[in-house]
Amino acid sequence: KLDPPRPSHASVAPHGSRAASSAPSFCSMSAFSKVNLDDFPDDDEEERQNISECACAKFKAAQDAYTTKGSNEATLRLFEQAESTMKPLMDNGFMGLQAKEVEAVLKGRLHQAVILAHLEHIPDRWTKIKAFAEDVLQFDFSNCHARWLRALALQNGGLATKRGEAELEMSRAIEAARSTGKHVEADTWEAEMRHC
Repeated sequence: KLDPPRPSHASVAPHGSRAASSAPSFCSMSAFSKVNLDDFPDDDEEERQNISECACAKFKAAQDAYTTKGSNEATLRLFEQAESTMKPLMDNGFMGLQAKEVEAVLKGRLHQAVILAHLEHIPDRWTKIKAFAEDVLQFDFSNCHARWLRALALQNGGLATKRGEAELEMSRAIEAARSTGKHVEADTWEAEMRHC
């Protein structure tokens, strides 16, 4: 138990003027030098970590749902909810995210683009698909799936002027697939391209 310090009579001179005292001061600043502020958790960092862990867990659950249930609206909603959970960390877009968070968001966007390509009743889906694919390509220029989805968006987005760009993007997707050993995708896309 700490007792409060007692006032020293020697520290007060007559008529209220302060006199030199040999009594110890109440609080020595050198005592604070022994406190390591790193030992105390930063509330903002702890909250950030909680958001990140929760969002990454939701992205994993969405990917698992995609693997087991395929392209459907329920799986799409899981990806949207995961990204919504990550949103507080994205005030500065991807710049505010750590590498594992960027990867989770980009994988989520690529999955959303694939799902949207299968859901014909979703309005303005090709605009969303193109945006998601371009987000992925900013970080992974040779991602063949993102290239193929972007090509489909250009082809089906209602702009006849984009046909040439779509064909070029399809060729790039096929080339990227072959260069990364994804020959099944390359062969499938090549066949689809011939039928366009």
